[in-house]
Amino acid sequence: ERKYPDVIIQTLAYTYTRKAPSQVRPEDNVIVRFCTFEGCFSHALDDAGCQRNRELMEDLEDWSKICDRMYVWDYTTNYAYTLGVFSDFAVLQSNMQCFYEHGVKGVYEEGNYYVDRCDTEFGELRTYLIAELMEDPYCAFDEKMLEFCNHYYGEGGGYIKKAIDEIEANVKDHVTIYSTMTESFSIDEEEAKKIDQFWNMAEEKAANQEDALEAIARSKLSWRYVKAALGLREFNGTPEENSGKMEELYNDLIAHGVRMIDEWTWIEEDFSEYELVPIEEWEYAGLYDYLNYDLCGGENGPENEWFLDTVWVSDVIPTCKGVRFLGWAKNADATEAQYQPGDSFAADSNLTLYAVWDSNEAVYTVTSGADGTYVSDSEKDFVLTVKRNVDDGHCFEHFRSVDLDGKALAADKDYTAAKGSTVIAIKEAVLNKLSEGTHAITVIFDDGKVETSLMVRKASSPAPTPVAPYRIPQTGVE
Repeated sequence: ERKYPDVIIQTLAYTYTRKAPSQVRPEDNVIVRFCTFEGCFSHALDDAGCQRNRELMEDLEDWSKICDRMYVWDYTTNYAYTLGVFSDFAVLQSNMQCFYEHGVKGVYEEGNYYVDRCDTEFGELRTYLIAELMEDPYCAFDEKMLEFCNHYYGEGGGYIKKAIDEIEANVKDHVTIYSTMTESFSIDEEEAKKIDQFWNMAEEKAANQEDALEAIARSKLSWRYVKAALGLREFNGTPEENSGKMEELYNDLIAHGVRMIDEWTWIEEDFSEYELVPIEEWEYAGLYDYLNYDLCGGENGPENEWFLDTVWVSDVIPTCKGVRFLGWAKNADATEAQYQPGDSFAADSNLTLYAVWDSNEAVYTVTSGADGTYVSDSEKDFVLTVKRNVDDGHCFEHFRSVDLDGKALAADKDYTAAKGSTVIAIKEAVLNKLSEGTHAITVIFDDGKVETSLMVRKASSPAPTPVAPYRIPQTGVE
């Protein structure tokens, strides 16, 4: 400072340099520009209930104690999901007031600097409001917002503000400058319908105002992106219906001059690159191809995934009640599998693998030990064998558990299970705790189950009179 009294030096308090030093302090000609990079933008910066912002404010306050030239570098867009809505309108004013009250001399608001290639959302509105707040942090914010909406979106401006307010009312706990739409919003079908109605009313009001309609359509792209990400409204249909609506959105983005989907990624020239891809993963489409697993009525299948040149079929085996999984095929109507879990093959485009199921329903039967009798203290296990009518050689692969009188037994501790159809041995330690009388045994598989009964009697008791097969448990394990 003494050597260069007319020179101002600027440095950043940014990520790893965000915390103020404890042993030194800046000279009077040093500007410290404090960055809110790690902040949460669904809470005000001075909201002590938000840990992210509480830690951020502690650092800002520490810097303010040792530096008289505090400046701020703030963020006002979502750099990873720029096509969507960035929900910071509710905190813009309180944050600017916070900066002012902490002695900040100047604020740089970094927004969507690539707006010429990615202009959706409400960038113009946000820029206007920030300019007003810089002039007066305590201005009538809502009035300023409505004023701009009425001028920019025409006679439908009031409904655009209502749409924004409703979207912001459904923000999740924490939103960063890289949050996905699914991380940002909790919006259900009813809320989405209400927000759609605001957009529709705005368009109706501005029907004779060409510039206003264009502004509404451009900003509406961001709301349509949110719906696509959350699977709402027109994007809540079959895969084929959703793909058609996604292509409409893609075409409208292109028609409005959108060429980037985030800070780094150019939009692909052909929608086919995105046909199977969730909208929040479009950024990967230029580098990788997408593998979609269609379970064809099954469940518990593998996650869809990206691949490069080679498809590695997931080891996860889906399930479907009453039928056996045969494998995967590229044809939705296939009756024979082309690929098994763990297989790999070359591919150079997006593709879908369809689950192939055995059409014969599985039925399980106790062929040995059905409706049996156990004599207490006989020092032996009770063994029963279960067969599967379809592909019995794979019966044991479908086995899951055993219930006794409606309560699950512990594998290995209470019983053992082995191949040979499926052989169950309930251990004598469990059997000897049972009361005299009839007990229910249920052997459970991933695509069915079978029930049988077990009569327990004491060694000194007379043999019971035979009764019809028992199915409903009456007593429990003591």
